[in-house]
Amino acid sequence: MRKLLNKLREEKCEDADLALNCCSNTTDSLSSVEQNSERPEDTDSIESGDENKERGNWGGKFDFLLSCIGYAVGLGNLWRFPYLCFKNGGGAFVLPYLISLFLCGTPLFFMELCWGQFTSRGPIPAWNIMPILKGVGYCAVMISFTVIIYYNVLMSWVLFYLFSSFTSVLPWSHCENWWNTDQCSHNNDDTHSTDNSTLAEWWERVVMKGNSTLNATALVVANTTSELVNTTSTLLASSDLETPLDKALRTPSNEYFMERMLDVTDGLHDLGGIRLELAGCLVLGWIIVYLCIIKGVKSTGKVVYFTATFPYIVLTILLIRGVTLDGAIDGIKFYMIPDFSKILNFEVWAMAAIQIFYSLGPGWGGLLTFASYNRFNHNCQRDAIIVSVTNSATSIYAGLVIFSVIGFLSHHLGVDISEVAAQGPSLAFEAYPEAIARLPISPFWAILFFTMLITLGLDSQFGMLEGIISALVDEFPNTLRKRKWLFTIVICFIAFLVGLPIVTRGGVYLFTLLDMYVAAPGLLIGCFLEVVVISWVYGADRFYEDIEMMLGEKPYRIWSILWKYVTPVMIATIFVFSLISYSGLEYNHYTYPLWAEIVGWGLAATCVMFIPLVAMIEYWKCPEDTCMKKLKALCRPSKLWGPALDKHRDGDRYPKLEPESRINLLSSEKSTPAASRGASVIFVDENPTEMTDTTI
Repeated sequence: MRKLLNKLREEKCEDADLALNCCSNTTDSLSSVEQNSERPEDTDSIESGDENKERGNWGGKFDFLLSCIGYAVGLGNLWRFPYLCFKNGGGAFVLPYLISLFLCGTPLFFMELCWGQFTSRGPIPAWNIMPILKGVGYCAVMISFTVIIYYNVLMSWVLFYLFSSFTSVLPWSHCENWWNTDQCSHNNDDTHSTDNSTLAEWWERVVMKGNSTLNATALVVANTTSELVNTTSTLLASSDLETPLDKALRTPSNEYFMERMLDVTDGLHDLGGIRLELAGCLVLGWIIVYLCIIKGVKSTGKVVYFTATFPYIVLTILLIRGVTLDGAIDGIKFYMIPDFSKILNFEVWAMAAIQIFYSLGPGWGGLLTFASYNRFNHNCQRDAIIVSVTNSATSIYAGLVIFSVIGFLSHHLGVDISEVAAQGPSLAFEAYPEAIARLPISPFWAILFFTMLITLGLDSQFGMLEGIISALVDEFPNTLRKRKWLFTIVICFIAFLVGLPIVTRGGVYLFTLLDMYVAAPGLLIGCFLEVVVISWVYGADRFYEDIEMMLGEKPYRIWSILWKYVTPVMIATIFVFSLISYSGLEYNHYTYPLWAEIVGWGLAATCVMFIPLVAMIEYWKCPEDTCMKKLKALCRPSKLWGPALDKHRDGDRYPKLEPESRINLLSSEKSTPAASRGASVIFVDENPTEMTDTTI
């Protein structure tokens, strides 16, 4: 570009006519230079051929689709949905689940994809659609940041188990380890053996007692980590896993989780010291995450070809192995046989709606961020349907895998399947490992299983972290864009430091507290405001016209009906149901004190408080002179709302951006010798026939 400007100067186009001729003679070369010139600030992070030169686009044809699938298909599909299915009518639960998918999940999913793709901006500047609510974007960023802190702690647990699996005998397969207590029992022929009736009593007292007393709020809020954590603490928050002081029998897998890995203390008041092994796994987890997102969607888009597909390979292998085990068919029947009498139960429908809402992950900013890196004319409607169907199909498929092994464990222990079935970490770190330990070449199956959990978790972490980084970089481009790699390191390092208290001996109590309270209120409020603003304030018909600009045709009319009437009602119902069902928090016989619950609700309120706080800041910054004018201005789309590139702005509804606005919106701070001297610089629009001469 600089060479072309020098060429124009050398040709000395001194009068307007000659300048016009010079410009017209170089239009083709100008367009070529615009697309092919290697600018220093772009060569490190943006590949040639990107439509958006400043932010970049997805590098491959399927990068976006696989990233969305990986983001939506998380741990909850594996350890949450199967349990809900058999507890709420078996195969009959699929009916309200699919209806909720159609009425609430997919419409929200499609709305966020369209919103992000149309604006090519992250979750904060996307709220230029209604600046007074820009705080919703900050709320989403704050929630995501809090969740990635303890979510990577969960990944450190999985890494701990994975490393422990590289052995000839799995350490949770027997009771002869130094951490085992006198309550450890295993039905092998050793000194710790016991009969099947005693084991049945253990499963009923230890595992299923927590499941039966699980209150509806735990079901709602413990699942709030967007299917990103996806009920990571549903069982942690409410199960009656016994402590060493209890006299009930315990399996080796239970003691390995509680005594060896966590070495858990008596309560939140006693955090104990840092578990150095878990801290090391936490460091490794953050290094892996950073290396995968070091170049933003350019690197993430390549990693997901493995992380989004590998779980399906492992699930298929585990299913083939599972159905050959004794008792597997009984487990699958127990999972799928419908009980249509439960269809009339309101709680069943509420659980289905909750599972769908958090499974697809709207409101976190990840979907909007991923879509913002699409090309403007990408068919996101097709992708929204594909990802939604894939997510639900994966949940059902994973249930077959889980219950084939649960059926085997039930057969092996001689207990009823309902007494073996579990969810959340109890499934991932106790029930499933207990079953794996009883298989031939058990370390091989353990390595496969925990590697799959890591890939499921990484995809969710990518979406949350990229949502945080892109939101702030797009909001403050002049400061952060050219330092994005350094900013990413800072975010990861801060999250690691804040996460250290959660890898203490009492860190599981912090984990449970954060997972229980942080995400749900902000997500529900944010999604409700999102759908109401776009459908009623901005206008569904107006948004349809925006989508038509992208897709070349109007989307299905059913979306508008769902956005206006059905989806907001379902979100409000979920929110009210969660409040009514709240009954406090317990973990491992430990009832959280009142001050801990106040801290939990305070953390939730902190995220939500960004909404009114940012609204007040925007009101103060508004240049209008009266209160009413300020409110009117802030409730209308700002001049920066619309497509990010001028070639996609139609000039009527969306006027071309002024050069200064375009710089503030899309580019990092660029200083050239000419600009620093206040020289005349030519700004070239995406439309090669329009050139503007302005002075910086």
